[in-house]
Amino acid sequence: MAKYCELSDFQDSLITGNITDETLSKADAYVDSLLSQIGVDPTVVNPSGYPILKQLAVYFASYLTALELSAGENDVYLQKAKAYKELYEKLEKRLIEYGLRVQTEDETETASFTIKLTRG
Repeated sequence: MAKYCELSDFQDSLITGNITDETLSKADAYVDSLLSQIGVDPTVVNPSGYPILKQLAVYFASYLTALELSAGENDVYLQKAKAYKELYEKLEKRLIEYGLRVQTEDETETASFTIKLTRG
């Protein structure tokens, strides 16, 4: 069973029927690697609390599937692969730039923010 996404998360009819368990495992490994890259232990992250992780996994798995199915330079699957690559790279960049806030057991479900007030 995949960690970050499942078959019902895929909306592209050309991709959905061709997703394999191996592809989902590769997408999980990709997201885990990204989390490690930004200093987040993937084992402490609850994926359901972070929609960006699901979207990354869906886009990456769609990219891999389209790439596998492509047959030529002007093939529709190759065009889809390029589009999915742009999508997952955009989210990847966002995740690397802004990070992922991981809640500890001491924190509540709602985020708390501290605003420092100063006199001008």
